[in-house]
Amino acid sequence: MLDRCENKDSGMPLEYSDDRKNVTKDFRRCVSCRKIALRSEFWRVVRCHPSNRIEIDSGDTLRQGRSVYLCPTAECLQLAQKKNRLGKSLKAQVYQAIYQDLGSKL
Repeated sequence: MLDRCENKDSGMPLEYSDDRKNVTKDFRRCVSCRKIALRSEFWRVVRCHPSNRIEIDSGDTLRQGRSVYLCPTAECLQLAQKKNRLGKSLKAQVYQAIYQDLGSKL
């Protein structure tokens, strides 16, 4: 039997839960403020595989690789830049141009 529920351990809302496993669907966490929301509410920054280039996912094509999600707010962007949250999560150097591109989208 499938029921809508919330994961008690992480507090993350779940789409469905059944007896076999918990399934999360389309929920992501901001790397800066740790807010949990739908994937569509965040910016997605990707370290593409195999080129290791850092790109902003525009949503028209799914880029494959390690990715992080960031709230589209000035506060989250500034905190992520100040504490190098994108670089640490992507395990790669994030250049200033990426932060400028994200800032221009505000």
